[in-house]
Amino acid sequence: MEKQKISLSPSSRIRSVNFWMIKYFTIANLGIAYLPKFFVETESEIDMDKPVLPAW
Repeated sequence: MEKQKISLSPSSRIRSVNFWMIKYFTIANLGIAYLPKFFVETESEIDMDKPVLPAW
């Protein structure tokens, strides 16, 4: 299988530079986010978060 480069420009309703705000909305099932693993370790341990694209 040949690898491809894909460029994405997703639209969003909410934007923030505050990781805590992004995490709050993500855990509340109001969207998805690309967050550092260490930042969601507690939520991962109690199955509050679900990886969407784990290979990324």
